Amino acid sequence: MVSKRWLKSILLLSLYCILNVAFAQPPNITTQPTNISACTDSAVCFSLIATGADLEYQWQENQGGGFVDLVNGGIYNDVDSAMFCISNLTSIMNGYQYRCIVTGSAAPPNDTTDTVTLFVLTPPQITTQPPSGIDICKDQDSSITLIATGSNLQYQWQLDDGNGFVDLINGGNYNDVDSATLQINSVASSMGGYVFRCIVSGACNPSDTSILTTINILEPPVITLQPVGDSICIGDNTSLTINATGTNISYQWQADLGGGFTDLINGAEYSGVASTTLSITAPTTGYNNYRYRCIVTGTCTPYDTSNIVSILVLETPVITPAGPFEIYAGEEIQISPTVSSATIYNWTPTTGIDNPETLSPTFSPLTTRTYTLEASNFGICDAEEMFTIIVLEIEIPTAFTPNGDGANDTWEIRGIDRYSGNRLEIYNNQGQLMYTTTDYNNSWAGTFNGARLPMDVYYYVLDLNVSNIEILEGTISLIK
Repeated sequence: MVSKRWLKSILLLSLYCILNVAFAQPPNITTQPTNISACTDSAVCFSLIATGADLEYQWQENQGGGFVDLVNGGIYNDVDSAMFCISNLTSIMNGYQYRCIVTGSAAPPNDTTDTVTLFVLTPPQITTQPPSGIDICKDQDSSITLIATGSNLQYQWQLDDGNGFVDLINGGNYNDVDSATLQINSVASSMGGYVFRCIVSGACNPSDTSILTTINILEPPVITLQPVGDSICIGDNTSLTINATGTNISYQWQADLGGGFTDLINGAEYSGVASTTLSITAPTTGYNNYRYRCIVTGTCTPYDTSNIVSILVLETPVITPAGPFEIYAGEEIQISPTVSSATIYNWTPTTGIDNPETLSPTFSPLTTRTYTLEASNFGICDAEEMFTIIVLEIEIPTAFTPNGDGANDTWEIRGIDRYSGNRLEIYNNQGQLMYTTTDYNNSWAGTFNGARLPMDVYYYVLDLNVSNIEILEGTISLIK
């Protein structure tokens, strides 16, 4: 039989349960969890605040295939509490979604949080490095580029010009110093050897630093020695020379033969058409209208073009030999050689020549001489020829026989007729004048006043009436 005390206890307990159920609060989330952004390898916690009786929590995760309940272990902790934590985040978890199911003892029995997203941020990592060196032509533009991954990346290019690395700022030679591609404008020769690097930072540490990039400045072609035209003789060879500076330069000689400039090719006439020196073999006078120039190319532009030059091919003078020529001392002679292709004349030696720089000077040597005529075509092409002038001297006999036999009956001075105005005087050994005349004509027969002079030695004085010839004196033997 049931006791009254036990029945009373049962009734009180039932009443308590009925009252508790009647007045208990259902689960109610009052503070929702929020999205979280965090770096890899870090830890995060999602939390909520809820009211209600006998609350229980179950956190869920959606990796892209729908929500599933999480269990404690590994990187997950407190999946059954109001604050749920994840440790050692990895980049693959970026975009994972989370929510929490909150259950209680009152109806409705559960409440579900808003869905929140985990954003996993990654530190900077340069995946494609810039080149270790780049070649840039002087006065040209260029760029240095890298590729990096990471969250909220920021770039800062730096320069070491020999004094250590400093941050670049936009302006002058540099643009986009805070981007993945650095723009370098109008580089100068002085920038050769400059070293660049980029510091890449982001939402997470550590930052990443690129490898070093050194720039090498390439120079455009610049002609430092211009070709110079030449004047040569037919049959001679000549050459045109040029020098230039620049990177990987090449030469191409061109000629304008009357129809415009075209590239020359090596052959019988030309060699070295792609070098600093163009050789021209045995050009003729037909080359006198040709024009030459050289195009210098290289890695960089603009290319450089030389001055235009020409060559002058001259004929070599030809002198026709002549002579020898004969004159008597004191006489003059004009020689007019036949010469072709000459513009300049010069006779040597100059003794006895009125004008040694003309083709046909007048000669008056006192003794036999050989003169050399040098004929030149504009001082380039020369020829020489020798001309001899024989100076005859008068022959004065030292004796004669005026005996009427028809031989040596008069005193004959060979060549005396060449000296107009000569004066002759003849004396005996006492100094008496026996004979005198002007313009002696070889007619004295050894007489004085028409009478024959006796055999003896007589003395003569002969003035040839030539300023640079001394008076001649000597003896004459009169023999019968």
